[in-house]
This record gives sequence, structure tokens and C-alpha cells, in this order.
Amino acid sequence: MKRIFLLAFVAFLSVGTTLAQSATEILEKHVEAVGGTEAWSQVEDRYAKLSVSLELPQGVIVLDVELWNIYPGYTLAKQTAVSVPDGFPDISSMAYMTPEGGFAEGMGGRQEFDADNMPANAGPGMPSSSAPVDEMGMLAQIDSLTIEVLEQQEMGGRMVNVLSVNGAKRYYDAETGLLAAMESPIPPMGMAVMEIDEYMDYEGLKVAFIQEGTMDAGGQSITQTMAMTEFKVNTGLTPEKLAEMAGVTEGAEN
Repeated sequence: MKRIFLLAFVAFLSVGTTLAQSATEILEKHVEAVGGTEAWSQVEDRYAKLSVSLELPQGVIVLDVELWNIYPGYTLAKQTAVSVPDGFPDISSMAYMTPEGGFAEGMGGRQEFDADNMPANAGPGMPSSSAPVDEMGMLAQIDSLTIEVLEQQEMGGRMVNVLSVNGAKRYYDAETGLLAAMESPIPPMGMAVMEIDEYMDYEGLKVAFIQEGTMDAGGQSITQTMAMTEFKVNTGLTPEKLAEMAGVTEGAEN
């Protein structure tokens, strides 16, 4: 009886300690889990290619997504439609972001933006332009974020710490510190939920390899799968070269 009580008490203390983690501690644990601040701070630019599939009632859409980042502040994202259902419009698109502004163009035409109304990232599951690991950017801006530790819950047979960051939710494995899932609104479509099923090791760094989830669009549920097919860091990419890749002419602001 005494031994059972002792084990239960130790388990209670363990859970209590995990729940007592602050937002800063949870974010720092994730950064360490994916390679550490020192290693990621050496990353000046990165390239990622993903294969994305969307399952809609009309059929399956397959996309190639390429992402180029120069830190801090530069992003080029290109989305190319590989296959779409019959009669479906081409949803290829491109977005270009710099510290001064940028543009996004696709089916709806071209929208330009400046530094004051720039989107924070390229979409759910996509890296931000401020730091090579989103959590590093969050830690650098912790005092300006609306961030809160909500709870600890079970997800897929493991316990996760749930953070609310500016209205979006992020779920971190309580044991490993790795990001397990993200939940965020994607106007005007609705809520998107992405779970990270697997991480990939790259020269001592860890990056999300396979992500799966759902999003709402006009009352319909869309199943989305993202798989990393290529990843590189420190390729020597420059802002000038990125502008050229985006089709920005010399001397143009956007």
C-alpha cells in the first residue's frame, strides 16, 4: 500500500512539473529538440520542396511547393499544380516577401503588400521568414506575442503541452519537446489542423518530414498531406538572386 501511494505521488509530481512549464520553457525545449539554437543560428538560408495533396469531394489535387528563405525577412514560395480534377481551375501561385514588402499572385490576381500588412508566413506548416525555426522567432518576440499555456492533453497516445499563440494553437510533445500539431484559422477558408507525423534528420537538424491534417472550406472538409522531398541549408542564396527568381526587376520596390 505504501509503495503504491509513493508511486502515485511521484507520478503526480512528474505531471505537475510538466504542467508547470512556462511558454518560454516549452519553446526552448522544442528548439533544442530540433538541433539547438547554436546550430540553427548558423543557417543563413534554406530551400525546401514539398509534395502536397488535397482530397476534395471533386477529386484529388496534387501540388509541388518550393520555398526559399533568407534570414531574416526574405521568402519566395512557389506553388505549382501537378494535377487537378477535370474542370478545376489552375491554382498555381507565387508569394514573395522582403522586409520592405512583397506580393502574392494566383487565381485572384496579384496583391502587393508593404511591411505593415505582410503575412506572417506562407501558410499552415510553412516556415516563417523571421527565423529558420518558428519557435526561435517567437522567443525573440515573446514580449509582443499573446501567448499562453492552455493545458496538457493526450494526442495520439502521447501527452502534449498546448500553447495559444496569437489565437492559433500549437501542440508540443511533453516528453520530446517536438511540435506535434498546429491549429490555426486560414481566412476565408476556416480552421486548418496539421499534425506532424514524422521528422527528418539533416546534418544534425530536425525538420518536419510528413504532415497530415484537415481544413474547412465552404462547409467542406479537405484532407491535406505534405511530404518533404528536398531540403538544403546555406546554399549561398542572396536577396538579389531571390528577387530575380521572383521576377522583380531591378529598382522595383515589389
